[in-house]
Amino acid sequence: MKSLLRSVDWKEASLGIVLLVALVMSASYSYLFFHTFAELFSIVIAFGVFMLAWNTQRFMNNGYLLFMGIAYFFVAILDLLHTLAYKGMPIFPGYDDNNLPPQIWIVARYMESLALLAAPLFFRRKLPVVPVFCGFCAVTILALLSIFSWRVFPDCFVAGYGLTPFKIASEYIICAILTGATWLLWINRDKFDPLVLRFLILSMAATIATELCFTAYTNLYATINLVGHIFKILSFYFMYRAIIETGLKKPYDLLFRDLQMEIEERRKAQAALLESRELLDKTQKAGGIGGFDWERESNELHWTDETHRLFEAPEGFVPTMDAMLERVDPENRISLMVSFDSSRETGIPLDVEAKIATFQGNERWIRFLGGVTLHGTRKTLAGVLQDVTDKRRLEQLREDIDRMSRHDLKSPLNAIIGLPRLILLDKDMPREEIDEYLRLIRQTGYNMLNLINISLEMFKMEQGTYTFEPSPVDIVELLRKLKLEAAGKLKTKELTLETTIEGQTAGETDTFPVLSEELPCWSMLGNLLENAIQASPKGHAVTIALARQGGQGRISITNKGAVPHDIRARFFEKYATSGKTHGTGLGTYSARLIAQTLGGSIALDTSDPDGTTVHVTLPLAE
Repeated sequence: MKSLLRSVDWKEASLGIVLLVALVMSASYSYLFFHTFAELFSIVIAFGVFMLAWNTQRFMNNGYLLFMGIAYFFVAILDLLHTLAYKGMPIFPGYDDNNLPPQIWIVARYMESLALLAAPLFFRRKLPVVPVFCGFCAVTILALLSIFSWRVFPDCFVAGYGLTPFKIASEYIICAILTGATWLLWINRDKFDPLVLRFLILSMAATIATELCFTAYTNLYATINLVGHIFKILSFYFMYRAIIETGLKKPYDLLFRDLQMEIEERRKAQAALLESRELLDKTQKAGGIGGFDWERESNELHWTDETHRLFEAPEGFVPTMDAMLERVDPENRISLMVSFDSSRETGIPLDVEAKIATFQGNERWIRFLGGVTLHGTRKTLAGVLQDVTDKRRLEQLREDIDRMSRHDLKSPLNAIIGLPRLILLDKDMPREEIDEYLRLIRQTGYNMLNLINISLEMFKMEQGTYTFEPSPVDIVELLRKLKLEAAGKLKTKELTLETTIEGQTAGETDTFPVLSEELPCWSMLGNLLENAIQASPKGHAVTIALARQGGQGRISITNKGAVPHDIRARFFEKYATSGKTHGTGLGTYSARLIAQTLGGSIALDTSDPDGTTVHVTLPLAE
């Protein structure tokens, strides 16, 4: 209501009130003059609504206003006939001038109310103009024939009796129809400018008030009849404000409201599409998934933005199948092309992995998934490309961990196999030594079980998720166990193993505690010791020197075998091996991984041309 009051032109309203008062006062002089003026006011506005709607129909996709305009054209004709037939107008001699005007009035009001009720059906619809116009024309002609020619239209007013039941019932029915039309208008309020909507509702409300007034008069010049015509003037004034004035002053609020709504809906649809595209791009980027579409005949290849990113293609790059195949590893190129052709020809879903080198030189594994699609007569192979590099690396990592575990199991297995052989060969071995070997065999069996369990921990180390829980570990005691485990190999190669602490031979009671974890530390030193034994020439010594340097403990394992020059720079890298028949290249890699996980470091020293030393540094225990 406040916004409606703000929209009122008070100068115009004041002038209108003055004119309305003058018109009402003129009724005391000549009611026929008042009635004629009131009806002509509504007739002019009704014709104005028709003219506006008719001449702007090419701009509108909305059939609501055009339907209203056509309806009000015929309402205006009927109201004009009603005015000319009113009591005191000598236009239609031979007809009852008390009954004829309300008969035409009822026809006009039925047409107006039913049009207002039906008009919302044409929101956002193209109106079939000719059928609608012809329909209104036919109804008008039939109604007028029933009144003027056939004289079968029900009486509405009987002199000396007043309004007939048909007239009164019709007025109430018309009020009910107008109420329904107002409700439909309200539930479709989003399709109107707010001010236009308010004036239309006010117009309908005033029309309802008009009809209620016309249920109670006893003669055509009665006061209640005058009040009814005042409400009719207000009704058509509000219609004028809603449609004619708004259409002329603010055409975008009326004539192009549907166009604005369509533009707004398209804008929202475009925004939703853009949001959906951004979400798709994000999910594709997060999942490393791109799309492709390939037509064999033209050899056209289309990529999505994420596919460009996967291949790290330069800006402006136009993809082709040949250019893509150039990025595929030669070992996978032929099989990939065969899979593409086979899938396209047979319809079998495409599912193949290939290694590529991106335009930036990075290596990636890509999984190609797709199937045949039809675009009219064109047959293409469309699908997605998924970056499975991490999956491949994970699979390789698991395989490496398994290989490292198998590698680490060889040392204790050698002890289990070799120690019983020593016992069997030495018939005079003291009982105490036999018992010591048996205890070692049992302990080695447990160590093998622990190594099997540690494979998962090695995986965590590789991933950087291992939780290190340090505790004091005596390196001297650990080396003593490792020496017994390696006894068979040492004897076979006629090697000696010497352990020193600060340059002095380690005694039975000497200790060298470091902060570590026993099982990983045992695995690391066992790998390094096995490598030293394998690399040592027959008949030499392997020495393990323990020394303290500040808060660090240094473990130096030396043998007389020289590391080949071709692997010195990558000695601790995965798969680095040379000259070993069954070497995996994982022992030293595993040792470096464990040393770093335990908070230490590892280094290779080849300064001695006739020997090799590996230095392991771990924190000392208090």
